Amino acid sequence: MCTIGQVPAKLHRIKPPESERHELEVLRDQKRGKASGIMRAVAVLLSDESPQGPAMKDADIQAHTGISIRNLERLRLRCCEVGPLAALARKPRATSGREVKITGDVHARVT
Repeated sequence: MCTIGQVPAKLHRIKPPESERHELEVLRDQKRGKASGIMRAVAVLLSDESPQGPAMKDADIQAHTGISIRNLERLRLRCCEVGPLAALARKPRATSGREVKITGDVHARVT
């Protein structure tokens, strides 16, 4: 249990291979793309604990990127599960969303 004033240790540590780190740097440096994806790539690079990475603290990453600490924790967890590059993409939905109310038969009767 954590008391006031203590910061819990990181549970998931990111150490991407050099090839994935290079691809993250390319994503970070490109001028086009979703800002959220670029910020996540920056957050992964700043969290990198390999010899090439800065391994910044969560509070410093939050100040630099604007991503909340909880979202940083989730991003690191996802990096450990599927890899750093796959963690930047959205998860595929298990369900299709809301149910379609107008089926082909109903649409044919209306028209």
